[in-house]
Amino acid sequence: MNTKNIADLDMKDAFRLFNVSERRVVIEAFGMDKILNDCNKKTLDDDVIDGRPYQVVSVEVEDKGLPSGTRWCNYLQMVNPSTKEIHFEGIPNTENTVLEALAWRDGESQYIKPIALT
Repeated sequence: MNTKNIADLDMKDAFRLFNVSERRVVIEAFGMDKILNDCNKKTLDDDVIDGRPYQVVSVEVEDKGLPSGTRWCNYLQMVNPSTKEIHFEGIPNTENTVLEALAWRDGESQYIKPIALT
């Protein structure tokens, strides 16, 4: 990335850059939600917890270090109930269901519904 002009960047540069500072610039310019939304993805699981929709999606990202040139990464996709924005959180590829992803995110071996959201 030898440019100072955001217009010269490609959203997929977020996956091409190994330099964390440069990657952060691309992610901040486009937003991780938009970057992932424009990638090839498949839904592994979906669920509604307390009226909030969640999905575990596997997203294909560029990885020139692999013979195929791509790899699949799992993300927990959720909708912000206040703003209706879609958000993604990276999760291990071993987490394939919404309940597994929520448990992993909360540091639990099994999902435990919170008493109150903070």
